[in-house]
Amino acid sequence: MAESLLTPERAAQLLAVRPKTIREWLKRGRLKGVRAGRLWRIRERDIEAFLATEKETQAWLDADTGGPLPPYDWGPSGPPKGHPVRYISGVGLTIERKRRG
Repeated sequence: MAESLLTPERAAQLLAVRPKTIREWLKRGRLKGVRAGRLWRIRERDIEAFLATEKETQAWLDADTGGPLPPYDWGPSGPPKGHPVRYISGVGLTIERKRRG
């Protein structure tokens, strides 16, 4: 059975944001999606994964930094080694990489 794909407009309705916001998140990689030519489509499972990540990020933001921080799931590769991590408002936790140039 084929997995259903959502348009950015439908994903925007589900997440209560503007379609332009969805497209920006897709371009930045904050939300996973697939491209068919110039068109974006989003899998339902990618929406669910996005929401789970957002809840985890919000738990970090709400944490009392004077005490222990909530656990963060870095995935199978573990935390980044040799790269600082910082929070960017509207994006979430990001890994700083060396810039070429």
